[in-house]
Amino acid sequence: MPSSNGMTNALAMAALGALASCDGSLNGKKIYNGGASMFDQIEKTASEYMDDEFMLTRVEFTQGGFAKFKAQDKDETVCYGWGGAGGTMIRYVPSLDLAIGYCTNKLGFRMAMNDPRPNLLLKAAIECAKAVSNSEK
Repeated sequence: MPSSNGMTNALAMAALGALASCDGSLNGKKIYNGGASMFDQIEKTASEYMDDEFMLTRVEFTQGGFAKFKAQDKDETVCYGWGGAGGTMIRYVPSLDLAIGYCTNKLGFRMAMNDPRPNLLLKAAIECAKAVSNSEK
């Protein structure tokens, strides 16, 4: 995950995104082979949530340690992932089969879920994916 040990890089973020959007395969090799889709369980979340006292926001955790978020686009598109305190973020948008990562090169006190930099990138990617999808219909 992006926040583990405070270290990541763009290549690792891309690999996580590809693993999510390619249903457990990376570079043509099946890494996750649980018999079902890698994200079959992702909608199963806890039945009750509380605001995180440090981040001062509601965080909905799913199976496997990911969290469920609403993107900051006009439709509040549902996505899953995590982010670090420096702004690094990974998100997977199942409805669009889209994975996106944002990797910073500077540590700082910016929670990815509220940082405008990765959220604007996510919003733009979602809008582009929706526009392409609509034009193909």
